[in-house]
Amino acid sequence: MAKCFFLSLILKKDPAANSNIMEFVTIANTGNVTDFGDLTQARIFPTSFESSTRGIFAGGKTPTLSDTIDYITMASAGDATDFGNLTDARDNGQGASNSI
Repeated sequence: MAKCFFLSLILKKDPAANSNIMEFVTIANTGNVTDFGDLTQARIFPTSFESSTRGIFAGGKTPTLSDTIDYITMASAGDATDFGNLTDARDNGQGASNSI
């Protein structure tokens, strides 16, 4: 079942209002977003990468630049897990996904 994930923090323009909230909707259904869990670090403007099983969120602002990388397993709700660090702290990168 396809899901669309939202990081509430992406929608905020004020870096002082960072959030670690992750939410999702199931594409096949109508309705409101559902809480998925929390990122390991509250931040805005992370880059995201997805496959059919895993989502990765990297970098962002806290309001300083972040080098944090988190991952989630899309099949089950829960908090993100620390995946490591970027070589340089950055934000607003370009994301990617695939259907494999």
